[in-house]
Amino acid sequence: RSEFNKEACLIKVINNLQEFGGYLQFMEDEMTEKKSRTEVLKVTTAELTESLNNLMKVADPVPTL
Repeated sequence: RSEFNKEACLIKVINNLQEFGGYLQFMEDEMTEKKSRTEVLKVTTAELTESLNNLMKVADPVPTL
């Protein structure tokens, strides 16, 4: 059974949020009638991504065995 790797998980979440931000930009460009909703999602997704990046910067490094 593999051990949970917090750092690897956070990196994957951050990468996926950044990819999701690209999809939100596309939706914002294509769906003008829903622009305000996608704009809110885009901003909150960017804020979450930034918060997770900051968490990665201050996280204690996991010792390698």
